[in-house]
Amino acid sequence: MKLSEVEANTKYLTPRAPSTFKKAYPTVETIRVEMRPVGEGFEPFANMTERLEIYNENTFPAIIDCRNPRCYGGGLQLDHLIRWSVVEAKQTEYEKTIWCQGYEGSPKGRSKHGPCDTYFTVKVSVVYIKKLHDGPHAVSTHQDEMSKGTGYKPVSKTLTRTLEVAAVDIGTMAKMSSEEYQTYLRNTFIVDHHGILKSGAAGYPLAVTRAQAKALIGYLTEISPTIGEL
Repeated sequence: MKLSEVEANTKYLTPRAPSTFKKAYPTVETIRVEMRPVGEGFEPFANMTERLEIYNENTFPAIIDCRNPRCYGGGLQLDHLIRWSVVEAKQTEYEKTIWCQGYEGSPKGRSKHGPCDTYFTVKVSVVYIKKLHDGPHAVSTHQDEMSKGTGYKPVSKTLTRTLEVAAVDIGTMAKMSSEEYQTYLRNTFIVDHHGILKSGAAGYPLAVTRAQAKALIGYLTEISPTIGEL
């Protein structure tokens, strides 16, 4: 049993998880979390010296489960760390190495053999929502109109961003197993809580309607014969 299962089976007096990231962190504009887990089950991809997982406000998981098969109740409460050590402390940059909170033991956790050796190095960068003025009637400049219940307001312009994006090279991708490549795809293409298909690394939209999603799939199907075997 891993940390997420322990949390799921724990009864709390009040709900633990808001339905969206924006409801959980109303003061946060954007967030970037780099997690470097070290331990059994977190082996690096082919030709990589370390395993790196990157999350943003659309892919942010509350809990990272430990993958050590002998670990009971293990993992990282990422939401708890971000909430209290970063956001509540008004940190814009944060980095810390944290040991897995589980322990190695019997499958049901009845006997304990010792602490789990897995650890997580977490690096966080946060941009907070700016206010037009201070005080009880401060107005947010955040552009996410969905959080105000008014829906999106179409804007006819193209946004240009300069971002640092972690990616794998051709050789590394060629050596990925099917499972590793599927994990890579899930981090590359994400659907946010508004139902918009986005780039997981850069955050820009790829499709906002089903028709556009079908067009994207159709285009990939069209060009697939031109992609050769390595």
